[in-house]
Amino acid sequence: MNKKLLFENLEEIDDFAAEFVQNITTSTAIFLIGEMGAGKTTFAAALARALGIKERVVSPTFIIGHEYTSGRIPLLHIDAYKIITMSTSTEAFLDELEALDIETALKQGVVIFEWCEEIADLLAPKRVEIHIEVNKISRIRTVEVRYCA
Repeated sequence: MNKKLLFENLEEIDDFAAEFVQNITTSTAIFLIGEMGAGKTTFAAALARALGIKERVVSPTFIIGHEYTSGRIPLLHIDAYKIITMSTSTEAFLDELEALDIETALKQGVVIFEWCEEIADLLAPKRVEIHIEVNKISRIRTVEVRYCA
């Protein structure tokens, strides 16, 4: 069941995240897809708050991943932009991801991926994709939720 929504302000993202987490269990892989500045990390932070995570969620671009454990379900937030732009091969990229132990993180909680859409099938064939587009003039965000199996 796919769904498309419009958000006129960032507070609406918090409301959506609170509703979205009602159906989240461990082993949920979420891929946030959108241009730089679309609101991927903003959505990740809203999702973390909805899960009860107390820590401040920030973009993990420069350290690849952050793990948050203070909520009702542990959350691993991965931003592969750095890996993708710096890795010289698919093998090197996969080695970087293996070091994050995504498989264990998925068994125990939720994993949010940013900048991983090109290898989504490899990382998590069963996943939720959240596509975010922002109108550069109105700043209204179009969010499409797709369930992939």
